Amino acid sequence: MQTDLHPSWDKQDEIAKKKLRALESALVMQPPVTSGTVSTPREQCVVYYDAKDGTSRKVDLSKATISDLDALQEACGPAYSGINNDVLLKKVGILGVGSFFPTLQFPELHALLERVRNVLTEGEGDNGKALVAELSGLHTFGIGASVQQQKTTAANDTLATLVVILPTPHSGGDLVIKHAGDSWVFGLGGSNLQPSSDGHPTLGYVAFYNDVEQELLPVKTGCRVTLTYVLRWVPFNPSMTSPAESHGSPSADPTSLDPKLQRLTTTLSALLANSSVLPEGGAVGFYLQHRYPISERICICKAYWTPCIVVRVGKSGERGVCEPRVFPVVSEDDC
Repeated sequence: MQTDLHPSWDKQDEIAKKKLRALESALVMQPPVTSGTVSTPREQCVVYYDAKDGTSRKVDLSKATISDLDALQEACGPAYSGINNDVLLKKVGILGVGSFFPTLQFPELHALLERVRNVLTEGEGDNGKALVAELSGLHTFGIGASVQQQKTTAANDTLATLVVILPTPHSGGDLVIKHAGDSWVFGLGGSNLQPSSDGHPTLGYVAFYNDVEQELLPVKTGCRVTLTYVLRWVPFNPSMTSPAESHGSPSADPTSLDPKLQRLTTTLSALLANSSVLPEGGAVGFYLQHRYPISERICICKAYWTPCIVVRVGKSGERGVCEPRVFPVVSEDDC
């Protein structure tokens, strides 16, 4: 997150300067990714799929043998990447949503999605929307499989991507996430997915915003199998009973849920209430961390959304803060 909150005020007092520094320290960039493991009943690790000979098959990935995994890889079609989806990924296979059915469903998937939502939305309320996980495919990664650095192509109503790593025996295949000069490595391989104390299989998961760069390091042994979900915002409907849906209380105040938001709200209010700050009125703004498309029709340049709070000063000196607004700032350098 970029900030530039030091205007050239000749008579700015030390109190205002301290409040300004406090606001800058409250604007903390959060990692664009969350990960973890979750225990699940064995029956949630089964996948039904269509083989190339037209038969239907079943595999329990919590105890899959080498021959089981070979058969699953044989059933997969080729996987591609790249801007035009024209780069063949060696040793990587994919099953489309019409070719398989995973038993990972409610309530385990809902609980996993709730974990992800609480982190990626950073305490944000629903605003009348629910977060839904849409299954997009099953991937297999054989020995030597890797994926070079790439970004996810996302629609304008998507928030993030969720990858669930199933408990198949393998090593390597670490996922690297890069954003704004930082990087995170997630080694959720077979050795890190040991059964829980009650004997239940363990799943790994990684969820990340769609504008980050991703890279999969080579798989060294075994076969890595993942389920990929698109996390999408949809209008909230109380009658919806989708197992892959997560929503909080629409009436909840976000600042009461997240200490970071509480701190930001307090410091920003104190800053704007000080008459030494923007004595003649003005605006305070900062860039958002992530890039998302405005709409499918706007594709000429990349747009950066800038939240802006306007401070107005009346003729008698009274100060008022307008409702925060978000403005697009288009950079020609990114065209």
